[in-house]
Amino acid sequence: MARLARPFLVVLGALIPLSSAWPASTPAPKSATLQTEVARLRGYQARQKLGVQLLDGISRSLPELLWLDRLNVAGDQIVIDGHAFNTNAIANFIEKLDKLPELTEPLLRSATQEPGSTYKFTLSLRPSHGLPAGDSSLEAERESLLRGLAAQSEMPEILERLRALLEHPAIKVEKFKALPLAGKGHREQLLPVEIRIRAESFHVAALLFDRLARFPSIVALDSMNAVPDQANVGFLTVDFRLAIPILKKREGDPRDAGEGAAATPETTARPPRPPFQALTLDETTRLRRLRPEGVAGLLITDLELRGIFRTSKGYVAQVSDRKVNKSYLLKEGDRLFDGEVVRITKDEAVFRQQIPGAAERREVVKSLKTP
Repeated sequence: MARLARPFLVVLGALIPLSSAWPASTPAPKSATLQTEVARLRGYQARQKLGVQLLDGISRSLPELLWLDRLNVAGDQIVIDGHAFNTNAIANFIEKLDKLPELTEPLLRSATQEPGSTYKFTLSLRPSHGLPAGDSSLEAERESLLRGLAAQSEMPEILERLRALLEHPAIKVEKFKALPLAGKGHREQLLPVEIRIRAESFHVAALLFDRLARFPSIVALDSMNAVPDQANVGFLTVDFRLAIPILKKREGDPRDAGEGAAATPETTARPPRPPFQALTLDETTRLRRLRPEGVAGLLITDLELRGIFRTSKGYVAQVSDRKVNKSYLLKEGDRLFDGEVVRITKDEAVFRQQIPGAAERREVVKSLKTP
């Protein structure tokens, strides 16, 4: 036992000087605090552009047969509620949102079928964190970001310019309220400003956030909730909160008040159609462009029964599409764009048609015309 203990003591004795030379606790490097501050300042700058990036991204990603009911931004969480006529439209929307560099991968939280053959869905995603680091050092980047912050003495002018920015013939400002300062413990403090507007269209709201993205001082988007105005079709009610980082005192000359370069509203904020406008399946002109070719794209209303033939497998109906003057052969069980073939007899063809906005289907009978 003594022979086994002696080598162990020798090794332990050799390790004692090394352990005494190693510090008991490693203090956080000074650069870690600087990195945290730069990351926080980058976040303010990124959130100034988040509003227009989100609205523009949605307008470019919106598929047919899908519309939105609510867009909510709260901190780092973005929630989108909407309706679609099929699950393919939802999957297409998710796929397009996933390609936006400003946002993280979308998560489908729920998708349930409702009466009327529509699907209600909820998506959640997050904004990408911060901005890419520049080539300069952290100290230089911090000083550059701090120059973009307003000083406390400039706040009356900043609030006045923000209020003027909201003035637009198609916007009604229902609330504009500055709250007490927050964010103590940092070099900068945050001035929350709560705003509620009614915009005549999604495009007008996107133009507003495009102007906020080019505001000379940093105004970070803290939260937003956009929903359709129930009393006015096409209008939006948008509640949003800005967090304006301000410095108690800023060294050096005031920053240039000129607006920085940004994409124009014409290229960033014009949607192909209003995302919050509810769709109906009765939009025949638009839907005819979306229908697939062949039997799967036929509308029962457009069909005219031309003849019925008996085959070894049963009756087959010859129909023509009055809109395009084409003929098709249908058999029992064939699925059409808005229904299916239920049965075919020697004198008539019976269809089951889905009615927009109704949970039940109706039976449509087309008979051969008597000479």
